[in-house]
Amino acid sequence: MTIYEYSQLCYIAETLTLGVTLAFIGNKKVQSNPWLKRAKWLITMVFAVAAIITAIRLSYDLNPTHRSIDKALSVTMLNLITFILCIAFFPPVVKSHLTLTRRVLTSIMFLFCIVLAWTSVVLDAKLSQIALVMSIAVYLFELVRVTFVFVYDYKTLSKQELVLVYDDENNYNRLNLIVRSIILLSFFALLHISFLMLSDQYKAFYNFAMLAVWAYLFAQVVNLIIEVKPLKNNFLDDKDNHDNLRLPHAELAQKVDNWVDSGAYCEPGITMIQMAQLLSTNRTYLSKYINTRYGCSFNTWLTQLRLTEAKRLLASSPTLPIDSIAKMTGFASKSHFINSFKASEKTTPGKWRMTNAGKQ
Repeated sequence: MTIYEYSQLCYIAETLTLGVTLAFIGNKKVQSNPWLKRAKWLITMVFAVAAIITAIRLSYDLNPTHRSIDKALSVTMLNLITFILCIAFFPPVVKSHLTLTRRVLTSIMFLFCIVLAWTSVVLDAKLSQIALVMSIAVYLFELVRVTFVFVYDYKTLSKQELVLVYDDENNYNRLNLIVRSIILLSFFALLHISFLMLSDQYKAFYNFAMLAVWAYLFAQVVNLIIEVKPLKNNFLDDKDNHDNLRLPHAELAQKVDNWVDSGAYCEPGITMIQMAQLLSTNRTYLSKYINTRYGCSFNTWLTQLRLTEAKRLLASSPTLPIDSIAKMTGFASKSHFINSFKASEKTTPGKWRMTNAGKQ
């Protein structure tokens, strides 16, 4: 057995194991999180595709007469995995890519790459090479395009205070997973193409490297499943939550002011549903009130309240650790607090404290 064949066996064994494991874990926990539920099964599908196509490639005697089939299978696997991961990871971030026309065009482009790759199998040597190069070129163009769309939309969201929008810890962790995975998998897709024309010995190194990549992706998804908090309250319909309770404007304003004065916004994980229940009103009415009075969403308003309190603590307590302030003001973690602070104040809490200590 050659080192390339051994790397393929390891590749098949790992992707099958990860896929089967992911299919059977966390099914109950992800029921309340539609995106995570869909992403879990799509990534399971990615592992299955990788294992099945690699097994087919291994089943061929990879002598020169079968090289074109091996390359076509490789291109097919690359396009299918990229397409599935786009469906799994893009929706929460990419907005400009989600129109029906964009989806159809993306599907056609990936399908065209696969058709070109298999066309190369039935052509003579020269035309086969041209068809394969065209297939890879089209794939590279589409990979660069969708990656550019992702980065552009992500940066656009960042300018709109992305961290403040994704205040919920589940959404924040989800965003981190998406960004890290897209960058890593795009890099290895480019690496895969680079190794496609090389000898089997070099392809073996790529397969062994991919073992670590798939393990990383699996660990990230499992970690997200483990850490996800029950979201059933966030998905309750207003009919289940004081549907007919519409407080007079003045009364609701007083209750909201009292809620703010009590410092209840520093409670970790507070949701609009929970606040509406405490104030004996419904979510929709409360949301409209906050949007009208403060000119922002509930999450942005909540984060600004926490940041205001955090700045008070930073200025008045110079020795109080940053992580303690993050915990005291209701942020999911120290890193979440720092990123939220930077998004709002354009500087870190530590630097802000140095110039503002003792002023409040």
